[in-house]
Amino acid sequence: MSKGQFPFAVVALIFIVMILKMPPQDVSKLVFQIENDIASGKLVGFLLSFLLGGGWFVHARWQRRNISGEVDRIGVEKSKLQSEHLDINIESSEQ
Repeated sequence: MSKGQFPFAVVALIFIVMILKMPPQDVSKLVFQIENDIASGKLVGFLLSFLLGGGWFVHARWQRRNISGEVDRIGVEKSKLQSEHLDINIESSEQ
Protein backbone atom coordinates (compact mmCIF):
# COMPACT_ATOMS: atom_id res chain seq x y z
CA MET A 1 0.00 0.00 0.00
CA SER A 2 2.90 2.35 0.60
CA LYS A 3 3.94 2.05 -3.04
CA GLY A 4 0.72 3.50 -4.49
CA GLN A 5 -0.82 0.24 -5.68
CA PHE A 6 -3.99 0.44 -3.58
CA PRO A 7 -5.87 2.92 -5.83
CA PHE A 8 -5.29 0.63 -8.83
CA ALA A 9 -6.63 -2.32 -6.83
CA VAL A 10 -9.75 -0.34 -5.83
CA VAL A 11 -10.44 0.73 -9.43
CA ALA A 12 -9.96 -2.85 -10.67
CA LEU A 13 -12.24 -4.17 -7.93
CA ILE A 14 -14.96 -1.64 -8.81
CA PHE A 15 -14.66 -2.58 -12.50
CA ILE A 16 -14.94 -6.30 -11.70
CA VAL A 17 -17.96 -5.74 -9.44
CA MET A 18 -19.65 -3.68 -12.17
CA ILE A 19 -19.15 -6.45 -14.70
CA LEU A 20 -20.35 -9.13 -12.28
CA LYS A 21 -23.53 -7.12 -11.59
CA MET A 22 -24.36 -6.80 -15.31
CA PRO A 23 -26.75 -9.27 -16.94
CA PRO A 24 -24.90 -11.94 -18.98
CA GLN A 25 -26.34 -10.65 -22.26
CA ASP A 26 -24.93 -7.18 -21.59
CA VAL A 27 -21.51 -8.60 -20.68
CA SER A 28 -21.32 -10.47 -23.98
CA LYS A 29 -22.39 -7.30 -25.85
CA LEU A 30 -19.70 -5.33 -24.01
CA VAL A 31 -17.02 -7.88 -24.86
CA PHE A 32 -18.02 -7.97 -28.54
CA GLN A 33 -18.17 -4.16 -28.70
CA ILE A 34 -14.67 -3.88 -27.22
CA GLU A 35 -13.42 -6.52 -29.67
CA ASN A 36 -14.97 -4.64 -32.63
CA ASP A 37 -13.50 -1.33 -31.46
CA ILE A 38 -10.04 -2.90 -31.20
CA ALA A 39 -10.37 -4.43 -34.68
CA SER A 40 -11.52 -1.12 -36.20
CA GLY A 41 -8.68 0.82 -34.56
CA LYS A 42 -10.81 2.96 -32.26
CA LEU A 43 -9.12 1.74 -29.09
CA VAL A 44 -5.53 1.67 -30.36
CA GLY A 45 -4.66 4.85 -28.47
CA PHE A 46 -6.00 3.47 -25.21
CA LEU A 47 -4.19 0.18 -25.67
CA LEU A 48 -0.96 1.93 -26.59
CA SER A 49 -1.16 4.23 -23.57
CA PHE A 50 -1.89 1.24 -21.31
CA LEU A 51 1.12 -0.65 -22.69
CA LEU A 52 3.38 2.40 -22.41
CA GLY A 53 2.21 3.06 -18.85
CA GLY A 54 2.84 -0.55 -17.90
CA GLY A 55 6.27 -0.45 -19.52
CA TRP A 56 7.11 2.75 -17.65
CA PHE A 57 6.01 1.18 -14.36
CA VAL A 58 8.15 -1.94 -14.89
CA HIS A 59 11.16 0.12 -15.99
CA ALA A 60 10.85 2.53 -13.04
CA ARG A 61 10.69 -0.38 -10.59
CA TRP A 62 13.73 -1.99 -12.22
CA GLN A 63 15.64 1.32 -12.05
CA ARG A 64 14.76 1.80 -8.37
CA ARG A 65 16.15 -1.63 -7.54
CA ASN A 66 19.34 -1.03 -9.50
CA ILE A 67 19.92 2.40 -8.00
CA SER A 68 19.24 1.14 -4.47
CA GLY A 69 21.78 -1.65 -4.95
CA GLU A 70 24.34 0.80 -6.28
CA VAL A 71 23.81 3.21 -3.37
CA ASP A 72 24.32 0.34 -0.91
CA ARG A 73 27.48 -0.76 -2.73
CA ILE A 74 28.89 2.77 -2.72
CA GLY A 75 28.16 3.09 1.02
CA VAL A 76 30.05 -0.09 1.81
CA GLU A 77 32.96 0.94 -0.39
CA LYS A 78 33.05 4.41 1.20
CA SER A 79 33.10 2.96 4.71
CA LYS A 80 35.87 0.54 3.74
CA LEU A 81 38.01 3.32 2.28
CA GLN A 82 37.43 5.56 5.32
CA SER A 83 38.43 2.71 7.64
CA GLU A 84 41.61 2.12 5.67
CA HIS A 85 42.48 5.81 5.59
CA LEU A 86 41.79 6.49 9.29
CA ASP A 87 43.18 3.12 10.53
CA ILE A 88 40.08 2.53 12.68
CA ASN A 89 37.02 0.36 12.34
CA ILE A 90 34.04 2.50 11.30
CA GLU A 91 30.65 1.11 12.32
CA SER A 92 27.77 1.28 9.90
CA SER A 93 24.94 3.66 10.77
CA GLU A 94 22.37 1.29 9.21
CA GLN A 95 21.80 -1.25 11.96
